[in-house]
Amino acid sequence: MCQPPLQVFASRPLTPGISVSVVKDGQIVMAKGYGVADIITKRPVTNQTLFEIASMSKAFGATLLVKQIGRRGK
Repeated sequence: MCQPPLQVFASRPLTPGISVSVVKDGQIVMAKGYGVADIITKRPVTNQTLFEIASMSKAFGATLLVKQIGRRGK
């Protein structure tokens, strides 16, 4: 079961803000920002805030690779 976004956010004190989106069947079910995007100006995070993805591209690449391997096995 997923933790509510505010619980996840509260458990990471060095993360000033997060954005959470849920997509089901190609439709956005929920999109919300929590915390601040800039700790100096206190600009809030919204569902439109852009973040750098850092090392997340590795996880995306691995997921795509596993999906492609799974398709070959069918």
